[in-house]
Amino acid sequence: MAVFIGREGINKKRLKALTGADIALRGKGTQLRGKQADAEEPTYVWLEADTEESLDKVPILNPP
Repeated sequence: MAVFIGREGINKKRLKALTGADIALRGKGTQLRGKQADAEEPTYVWLEADTEESLDKVPILNPP
């Protein structure tokens, strides 16, 4: 999962700069340093943006 976000969050920051959408991994196996809020849920991707246009730019949702 670290590859998905990138070292020091570089991939996450790049996606935010290109699309305006923020991405997070949630669920089992994604907690850092003792946070257990989503420990019982399966792993999933959380996308958040201010506008629908920002979400439409996310390459995961609209592959070439």
